[in-house]
Amino acid sequence: MAGITAAPFRLDNPSFVIDHDLAGGSASAVQLKCAGRRIAVTPDVDFEDVETWCNPKGEAPGAATWAIELEVLNSYGAAGLWNQLLPLAGVLVKFSLLPAGAVAVSATNPEMSGDCWVPYPTFVDAGVRKFTTYTLEFKVYGTPLFKDATPAVYSGHA
Repeated sequence: MAGITAAPFRLDNPSFVIDHDLAGGSASAVQLKCAGRRIAVTPDVDFEDVETWCNPKGEAPGAATWAIELEVLNSYGAAGLWNQLLPLAGVLVKFSLLPAGAVAVSATNPEMSGDCWVPYPTFVDAGVRKFTTYTLEFKVYGTPLFKDATPAVYSGHA
């Protein structure tokens, strides 16, 4: 029996970029690394009814939907999260996520890419002398691409 022997992965320098073209040269690309505190990429699989007389109460996995959840610290100004995301809210954009942003795509650093919907940012959600933190959920449109060999889909990861 084969076991899992690879070293565990620690997220130190991810690259999550939205609103870029496939060549990676779009001037409109938005890097969400410095606003981010935590990122999670999760599939949601609905089980479907496949019940038959030979398989009573049978279920089978259906289509998976993916979401990227990014916990952020809000900021304003020209380069702030609020002003970068608000014009894109509700828009379908290209995205790319590389766990180790400054490292080449490989089997130990796979890139996820595709299209996602940009959520509306929260304007403010804070207490007295507290920073505004909240979680954005980028719903992936269609099936994402997972790539484990160079070149990266987005060439501007850092």
